[in-house]
Amino acid sequence: MKGHLVMQKMLKRTIAAAAVAAPMTMALSGLASADTYGQTQQHAGADGAMSTSQQASTGGHGDGGSSYNQNWQQAGPDGADSSSVHSSTGGSGHGGKGGASYGQTSQHAGPDGASSSGTHASTGHSDGSHHSGGLLRSLL
Repeated sequence: MKGHLVMQKMLKRTIAAAAVAAPMTMALSGLASADTYGQTQQHAGADGAMSTSQQASTGGHGDGGSSYNQNWQQAGPDGADSSSVHSSTGGSGHGGKGGASYGQTSQHAGPDGASSSGTHASTGHSDGSHHSGGLLRSLL
């Protein structure tokens, strides 16, 4: 019974994410008509420093492709963190083959240790050569 409730919860979250994704896609396509978008922010103070950036582009990414990048870093008395997200799609500009990809990484270092994680997915005719062999291949 508990597994059934977990599945229902996951399904509801997936539907909610899909409902939000469609309007966001339309909003980003409106931004894409501008060809490029960029935003950066930095702050430094007595307790640490942080930096964020976002860039989106379309049309200039090969022949009709688009891309999105987001980066975030912070350092303070309790450690340092960073994360990044990259996605790209379309045109012959994506590896010359018209595919799509998504990648996410995060790192943390602090008094209790360090950690990192990463996710990558690609579809279509993306070359994906820098990730060939899967996760275990990169560890060997």
